[in-house]
Amino acid sequence: MTGYLLLIPTVNGFTLDEVNGFPLGSTEPSVPPPSAEAVAGYLASLPAGQFPNVTAVARHLTEDDPDQRFELLIDLVVDGLAQRAASMAG
Repeated sequence: MTGYLLLIPTVNGFTLDEVNGFPLGSTEPSVPPPSAEAVAGYLASLPAGQFPNVTAVARHLTEDDPDQRFELLIDLVVDGLAQRAASMAG
């Protein structure tokens, strides 16, 4: 039962993230987002001792293919639900 309760806010959150900064009815953001290079540079500049995983994958965190990101998000939700179901069954 929990799965469908999580799916709707997950999809809504992704959708809101995709349209964030876009005025209603516009295809242009009201404030241009930072470039992927700028974000990757910032993430890579974080202290590696405190954020070893983030700095190691900084380049990958800024890849911008919405379809791939959505598929990954759904895969993570489904995998998490499957793990939870398996642990509850055992």
